[in-house]
Amino acid sequence: MNEYSVTLELKRINTKIFKKISERLREKKLAISPVQARILFTLHNSKNKLNQKDIENIINRNKSTTSSILDTMSKNNLIKKEIDKNDARKYNIILTKKALKIIKKLDEDRLENEKKIMENITEEELNNFKNFINKIENNLERM
Repeated sequence: MNEYSVTLELKRINTKIFKKISERLREKKLAISPVQARILFTLHNSKNKLNQKDIENIINRNKSTTSSILDTMSKNNLIKKEIDKNDARKYNIILTKKALKIIKKLDEDRLENEKKIMENITEEELNNFKNFINKIENNLERM
């Protein structure tokens, strides 16, 4: 008998979300990937300057993959790399004006998507979901 797998279900939903976001980015004619969008939001919402190592940890990618993503973003004029004033070995990642315009469009779309995703979901169901996710996260921390 097959048992229900929470991890497989979470992976399936995550993949579906990733595909939908990719579709929406293409529809909006925004030439960025979901990972690049996440980096833009992260940089925009951070109170501190972030460097490549910070981005690696946030997007959960290795150094070479993150470097490649950031290089592409730099070539597309979405970010700039500036030498950290306190540590010349580090580069802070800075958003460009072009990126800020894209973030505005992304944020509007994100809010629209959230509304669609949350249709027919009650406050109680949402709270139960949050509790469930928190328990999974706590269990993962203990593994």
